Amino acid sequence: EDGTIYQPLVTKTVKGFYEVKDTVRDSSVKTDEYTITVPGKYTEESGANEKPDVIPELQEWHGLTGDFLACNSSKIVAGSEELLDVANVFAKDYKEITGTEISAVSGSLADVSAGDFYMAFSEDGKGLGKEGYTLSIGNYVVTEAEDAVGAYWATRTILQILKQTNGSIPKGFIRDYPKYEVRAFSLDVGRKGFTLDALYQYAKNM
Repeated sequence: EDGTIYQPLVTKTVKGFYEVKDTVRDSSVKTDEYTITVPGKYTEESGANEKPDVIPELQEWHGLTGDFLACNSSKIVAGSEELLDVANVFAKDYKEITGTEISAVSGSLADVSAGDFYMAFSEDGKGLGKEGYTLSIGNYVVTEAEDAVGAYWATRTILQILKQTNGSIPKGFIRDYPKYEVRAFSLDVGRKGFTLDALYQYAKNM
């Protein structure tokens, strides 16, 4: 809203409009919608990995070549105590998805080895907001977010990919954030009853 443009990973077309408000008369007028193309940081490379299929679809993806491979010695390294809570939830769900135990520990990037996951807070100014995150996927996976909520959403993306691939993630860069601040789902209980456990599962999936 302040005119700041955060460079996307790849060239992106966005839509917008201007709204002028008259605070004295309590009225406003909007321009017609327009589209602009924002040049990306990277250009597409031949033979690069395709964007992973997850729900919701990733906002930005730049593929590299090769795959990250999780292994029995993989661990989750949390760069702060606040992120250790997210890491513990990630470890629990990781076992549920892959069937493999994984430990969550506090540490720094220097403690990370191939096959590991590292979680850290990013510096302000990247435009990620409360729910956005980035993933740098190489021999290990680095998650950065401005808030623990964004870090948690990053783990949901990782788990979806791991479930499809049995332990590998295509190497590349992800920059992701919700398209809408408020998301909703309507569940009609007037025609069919649902157990409380089913409601919990719907909430978890959302």
